[in-house]
Amino acid sequence: MTKQRFLELLNRKDLAGVGAVAHYTDGSTAYTFYEDFENDKGIDRAARQFQILIDNGYVSRVEYIHKEARKIHFFDWNTKPGSFCAADEMRKYCKAHGHEIYTQLFSFIAVIDGEKYRLDYTPAIDGISALIATYAN
Repeated sequence: MTKQRFLELLNRKDLAGVGAVAHYTDGSTAYTFYEDFENDKGIDRAARQFQILIDNGYVSRVEYIHKEARKIHFFDWNTKPGSFCAADEMRKYCKAHGHEIYTQLFSFIAVIDGEKYRLDYTPAIDGISALIATYAN
């Protein structure tokens, strides 16, 4: 799957699961999304499948991107211009969704459905990071 398609799946609000970024021993990288099912969580299926590939020497490392309610938007740092910062993505996200955004003591605050949330971002995994909204009232 392409990285762009991977981001689209991570950003779908109706889809629960986990993203996996697999680093193969030949230097390639693969993106896979594992949807949560009623009796089988995506992370469990991903771990089972990648453990076999790791044990057989095909995969050197797998990084998981967990979807959580507080992770409101995923983006790729690698597609952004050199002057890009996370604040740019926060402003863009809020503008696209009609949320008010302002700064308060070196933090960005977004008003989402009448409630205040402090915005932050996660460390990047292969360039992919997420905006995080933490309740601020």
